[in-house]
Amino acid sequence: MQKKMIVPDRLKSLHDNWHYSPGLLVGDTLYISGAIGIMPEGSIPRNHEAQFELCFENMKAILDEVGATFDNLVDMKSYHIELQHSIALFAEVKDRYVNDPYPTWTAIGVRELAHRDLIVEIDGVAKL
Repeated sequence: MQKKMIVPDRLKSLHDNWHYSPGLLVGDTLYISGAIGIMPEGSIPRNHEAQFELCFENMKAILDEVGATFDNLVDMKSYHIELQHSIALFAEVKDRYVNDPYPTWTAIGVRELAHRDLIVEIDGVAKL
């Protein structure tokens, strides 16, 4: 089995600091690690909408690296702090990036994420 690590420039510091693959291409399947709402220089906005948009922009950067788009996404999971409080806004932002036919999606409420300022994390699987 051949695996290719996908590390867009905007996620290089996360790769270097945490030793993981933002994306992993295995055959024609792209696995996307939990994308978080972080700026390339490491700052995390407090605004919910800005964090949601950054998550999708970071996912987009991984998809772009392999010539894919959100249309290639077949499965998505989102992990939320205060799920009930933010799910409507999250869905609104998601719909700016992800089009019909939609991938499968599971939204999960969690107690905490890797950094205290994070409110959501999204992972996914795309078929090329």
